[in-house]
Amino acid sequence: MEKAGTLGASAPPAASEASQPPLYPQMPPMDPPPPYTPHPGFAVPQPQAVPQPAAPGVTVPPRVDIHVIRARMGPHSQQVTCGRCGALIMTETHVRPGLLTYLLCSALILLSCFWGCCLIPCCIPECQDVDHRCPSCNAHLGTYKRL
Repeated sequence: MEKAGTLGASAPPAASEASQPPLYPQMPPMDPPPPYTPHPGFAVPQPQAVPQPAAPGVTVPPRVDIHVIRARMGPHSQQVTCGRCGALIMTETHVRPGLLTYLLCSALILLSCFWGCCLIPCCIPECQDVDHRCPSCNAHLGTYKRL
C-alpha cells in the first residue's frame, strides 16, 4: 500500500530555479511590412466645388456668410460681439409690450378698470419685453421676453 501523503504530490522546485525566468528560443529579426499600394481600380474621391452655371442675363449675388451668436439676453444692457459688424459692444435696450403686458391689461379690464387704469402695465418697463440692438449698426441681437 502507498503512503497517503505521496499520492499526486510533486516536489517543490528548487529556490534557484524559481527565481530565474524560463528561457525562450531566440527569434530572428522580422522584416518590415510591405509598403501600401492601393487597389488599381479604386480612387478616393476628393470634394470639389462645382460652380453652377447662371442663366444668361441673370446676375448672381455674392455669397454672404452670416455668423449668428446666440447669447442669453437679460433685461439689462450687456456686452456681446455683434453678429453683423463684429464689434464688441454694450447692447442698447428698448422696451416694447409683450405677452405679459397684454395679460396684465386684460386682467385689469376684467377687474373693472376701464378708465385708463388697464393701460398701467404699458407704462412699467418691468412688465414689457426688452429688445437688444447694436449701437454701431443697429442690428437686432436678441429679445428678452418676460413670459
